[in-house]
Amino acid sequence: MWLAKSVYRTTLIPVLVFLLVSHTAIYTWLSNEYELQLDSSQQQLRELNQRALNGALSNSYHKLLDIAQTLSLVSTAQGQDISAVSAVMDASFQQFEFQGLLDSAALFDKTLNLTESWGAAEARYPVMVNRAFENERPVSQLHCSKTCSRYLAIPLLSGGQVHSVLVIGLNIQDMILAYKTSTGTDIGVAPPTGEQGDGELNSEQLDFPILTQRSQNSQVIKLLLSREPQVELNQPYQIEAFGRINEVVFSKLDPSDVLGALWVTISDMTTSQLRLAQRKDQLLWALVISFTAVSLLAAMLVGRLAARLASFRDFLYLSARLDTEPSYDAAKAGELEGLYSASLGVFGQLKKYLIDERKVSEQYDQMASALRLERHVVDGLLNSSASIIVTHGPGGRVHSVNDLGSRMLEQQGLSLSSGLSFFDLFHVCDDPDGIVDSVNQLYLGQANLIRSQSQFIDSDGRLCHMSWIHSYMDGWSDQGAVVLSMGVDITDQKRSEERLSWLEYHDPLAASENRQKLLDALPEMLKDCEKHEHLLALLYCEVRDPFGKRLILGIREHDDLVGAVVERISASLRGNDVLARITENQFVVLMKGFQNASQVERVCEKVMMSFSVPFYVNGEEQVASISVGISIWPNHGGDVANLLDCAEDALHLAQREGTNQYRFYR
Repeated sequence: MWLAKSVYRTTLIPVLVFLLVSHTAIYTWLSNEYELQLDSSQQQLRELNQRALNGALSNSYHKLLDIAQTLSLVSTAQGQDISAVSAVMDASFQQFEFQGLLDSAALFDKTLNLTESWGAAEARYPVMVNRAFENERPVSQLHCSKTCSRYLAIPLLSGGQVHSVLVIGLNIQDMILAYKTSTGTDIGVAPPTGEQGDGELNSEQLDFPILTQRSQNSQVIKLLLSREPQVELNQPYQIEAFGRINEVVFSKLDPSDVLGALWVTISDMTTSQLRLAQRKDQLLWALVISFTAVSLLAAMLVGRLAARLASFRDFLYLSARLDTEPSYDAAKAGELEGLYSASLGVFGQLKKYLIDERKVSEQYDQMASALRLERHVVDGLLNSSASIIVTHGPGGRVHSVNDLGSRMLEQQGLSLSSGLSFFDLFHVCDDPDGIVDSVNQLYLGQANLIRSQSQFIDSDGRLCHMSWIHSYMDGWSDQGAVVLSMGVDITDQKRSEERLSWLEYHDPLAASENRQKLLDALPEMLKDCEKHEHLLALLYCEVRDPFGKRLILGIREHDDLVGAVVERISASLRGNDVLARITENQFVVLMKGFQNASQVERVCEKVMMSFSVPFYVNGEEQVASISVGISIWPNHGGDVANLLDCAEDALHLAQREGTNQYRFYR
């Protein structure tokens, strides 16, 4: 009996403990996986909802911009002063308000004074109106008080200058309802009384004038604040109320919202949480049944083992009593005697094997010592190499990497334990499928050596380039076929090549295109203009002193002045215009896609106006003038040479008439 108890105590109990621990670990791990899957899906849903909200807000501003541009065009057609804009708004505002496109508008003159307003306009626009005047471009803003509205300030131009600013606005209730309909998520917006530096909000900041399902969701927010006095932005909170589980997220989505408007989204998590609980219950019952079945099977096997050991013990005990004849059943005698004889043979063989094993172990110890020494030498060579050395198997599974490669992974915040392949960790390139196919050719015996290049971002945020050599190594390890990849940093070489390529077509002093780039690009631009029937203007510019003479400066002063001249000319050009420096003080501007010469004149006037302000070179005032000669394709020539000659003739004409002048070719 004691043998059976010992077997149960030393075998069955550890097995049952192992089964209990393993099943508990499986339940814990799978439960965490279910929760992580739910969190991941909720995070993806929040990101989709946030993008939808950003898109809806951006789309609403675009609609306001379309309305403002339409009003600007209509007012420009009727006149160039502020009275024309006022007349258009008087005639059109009620129609826009009836259609739900606007609910407020205000008109400001160049002194930032309110001249006229329509609808529910309020005097809360000084900041955006001032920005629209200064930047000469539309400015958007979201404002909340008792309700929330989106506003757009658009500058109105006359003669190339801003003469007034029109501010139009519309309540965001329509956007809120559209977002609720499309996503099924409740949403609200509120103006906080202030923003804390640590990103936390208190109850005074969370008064939402606009909130879908206000009667229910306002109670949800109050209940949340009673439990969490300080809530953080972009942090999801779960709270149970009204028989459902709600997820509440506070966020600030509009970067241009200078007044600090806050958004809240409230999602119903009840179904997801119930589904998670159901999956956990199913998992628990499955593991309980599994534990019970495996425990019963283990008990049966241990019982059989205990019975067999007890029989063998009795046989050995009886066989050891040489003075008496063993008494046992004849049916069991053959089995027990055979077992006894076999055990004696096993003991003899075991003794022989132990002697042989001791000799073999000594030989293996000597071989292992030599291999450790050899491996130590090889590891030292690999880790001291200036190249990244990686061994990887099929599918890019990394086997080993030297110290330089490990440091590269640390700089990028990666590690081998992440489970990523060689192509994800080390070999990031524009054609990942191509490099995988090339490496597979090594395994298929279709190539012995291949080369490739990759890129990575170092710890300083710089783009670095690597050159790789891949070779096949068969029988290198017991892990199967292996590819040895060696990478060398060629970032400096790449940057030198890019610098030489850039210098071929650019002026390093002015950081603009040079004469060679201009002569290469101009014929292609002429072909494009001829194909699309566009006009092309060539502006031949020359910079001199205020008396029309060449500027005499030292090398350092000349370099600084050239850079300042390029900045002023570039600031006066349109976005698609091309500026090139062709000589020491001569520049060429190419303009295409304009409708008439007046657009070219406006650009020239901006250039002349910019040169009316002195330059400051190394703290000293330096005055410079500019003259511009203009030729237009196809009116003044059909090829590059004629256009340049005509523009240069026009330049001489402008210089004879004084400084800061421009003339068209005649």
